[in-house]
Amino acid sequence: MRKFLKGFIVLLTLTLISCSKDDSSANIKNGFLVGNTFFETDQILAEKCCTVGSGLQKYSIDIFTLDENNANGNGYNQFDHLASFYLYTGDEENLQLVSGTYTTNNSAYNSFVIDGHDYIEFRDNALASGSRELASSPGWYNDNTFQSGSVTINSITSELNEYDEYIVTHIDLDYKFRIDNINVVGNYSGPVELSDPTDSPY
Repeated sequence: MRKFLKGFIVLLTLTLISCSKDDSSANIKNGFLVGNTFFETDQILAEKCCTVGSGLQKYSIDIFTLDENNANGNGYNQFDHLASFYLYTGDEENLQLVSGTYTTNNSAYNSFVIDGHDYIEFRDNALASGSRELASSPGWYNDNTFQSGSVTINSITSELNEYDEYIVTHIDLDYKFRIDNINVVGNYSGPVELSDPTDSPY
């Protein structure tokens, strides 16, 4: 009986620890966690890049916080924090992003996949000195340091613009990446104010 009780306590302890880890990931909101450090991201750019030969539509996803002191700068200088990756949509008919999980488990070019040949990057430009790159990969398909990645779009709203193109207006997504033994876990939930290329901060 004592052995059973002892084993039960150990099992219960492990379960509580596991749940605690899962809950900490689930509690991330509008930002990403690298190690024990949280980086806030309060805006998102989700725009079409191109259509590949198979008919799939590629979207660039940039989740960031603008640097208020350099809002009119160019490129990376505009951002305090940045999470960036590319997705191939699963909707081949309307060529728009849809709810679902996009992973690196498939080939580099496939529906519901994170693009295997485009840059994946997480940055902290607010650092005064040192490397501002927290984790990055030139493309997981041929990168030995890349270990795993998944992006889950929990909900998404898109509207047709004047050119009959779908523009993302609201999105809720979670993402997890492991690059060179660095874990990145993040979330964005809110309006997509910068989904039209004409409004891009680049």
